[in-house]
Amino acid sequence: HRILVSGTFTTEPLLAPLAFLADRLGVPVSAEVRGYGQVHQQLLAPASDFAQNQSGLNVALVRWDDLVSGGDGDLHAAAMRAAAELEASLRAAAPRMRVPVALVLGNSSLPAVTRIDDVEAELARRRADGGGVVVVTSAWIRQRYGVRDWYDAAGEKVGHIPYTDAYYAALATTILRVHALGSAPARKVIVLDCDNTLWGGVCGEVGATGVDVEGSWRVLQEFMVQKAEEGWLLCLASKNVESDVRAVFDAHPDMPLRWEHVVAWRIDWNRKSENLLHLADELNLGIGAFVLLDDSPVECGEVRSTLPEVLVLQLPQDPSAIPSFLDHAWGLDTLRVTAEDRRRT
Repeated sequence: HRILVSGTFTTEPLLAPLAFLADRLGVPVSAEVRGYGQVHQQLLAPASDFAQNQSGLNVALVRWDDLVSGGDGDLHAAAMRAAAELEASLRAAAPRMRVPVALVLGNSSLPAVTRIDDVEAELARRRADGGGVVVVTSAWIRQRYGVRDWYDAAGEKVGHIPYTDAYYAALATTILRVHALGSAPARKVIVLDCDNTLWGGVCGEVGATGVDVEGSWRVLQEFMVQKAEEGWLLCLASKNVESDVRAVFDAHPDMPLRWEHVVAWRIDWNRKSENLLHLADELNLGIGAFVLLDDSPVECGEVRSTLPEVLVLQLPQDPSAIPSFLDHAWGLDTLRVTAEDRRRT
């Protein structure tokens, strides 16, 4: 697979970290820079390198500072115009491209008046139903790879290299993550364990309102609510008494995840792999569409050995590590949410 990158700034510094990551992860890709300062041309020209790429990913890497004039005019309006131009180019390019296109938006030094995060979120929303196009906002990158010292003033002046090595590495990781999303099996179902996964404690021992749903547990539940809104199907598979589990959902006042978010469940003492097969049959989906999230190394090992098609994610034993774990679980990424996705559940 070829990853072709065209940026509004110098993008060569991301090639080394991208190659390093691809090698460590065993991802067979080669990355090349094409068309410095020619993002629109790469998207629009019928004979561009982007148009000729037949296997991999095309990446348009944009920094708003390079598109928005620093004059005395309305900077927010200028950013909106630049976003509209990008959207038009992406819309025109999508039908002609043979591989997916990722618009990756890097950090900006523009003043707060430009409201860049709002501009990016609107652009991502408008392109959500544009097949073959993924928009990755700078806020999405900051949340996962919060590089504090990201601006390189000397590099900007000398070679239009506006970012530090650490931020270029974050961009490289993001690009490989987008590529992985497009090349991995399509996952649609998240199956959740309950005790010490959805909440802290064992509901059969401490009671429905005695389990812990604060801190990292709340982060996990809110993350799962977001996944449901993105079109994932949420299921439960727990070795438990069903009435004890139902009581937590019914009685605990602080649960972000509600029973109506759950589309199917198997709460009994059978093997997890057996219950996953039952859920696949009930939902009429292949077992390769499933992700299991569980805290138990025994349960995770049983499913991995019996159903290798399932993506098994074992939660860290330290609950404080759960938010970071979820941020970096590539198999749970959803970078493009369509109207159909939102209606699915």
